[in-house]
Amino acid sequence: RYDDRFFRMWEYYLLSSAGGFRARSMQLWQMVLTRPGRPKPDCRIS
Repeated sequence: RYDDRFFRMWEYYLLSSAGGFRARSMQLWQMVLTRPGRPKPDCRIS
């Protein structure tokens, strides 16, 4: 379904992300977006 080029780029992305986290030069952020007037989901800050 996916070609070799896609898999090479995906592997590069995963390995570079792992290296960045290992070197502590990256952070992980998660954002929850809602539309105006909609209830906000329960979220926690850690």
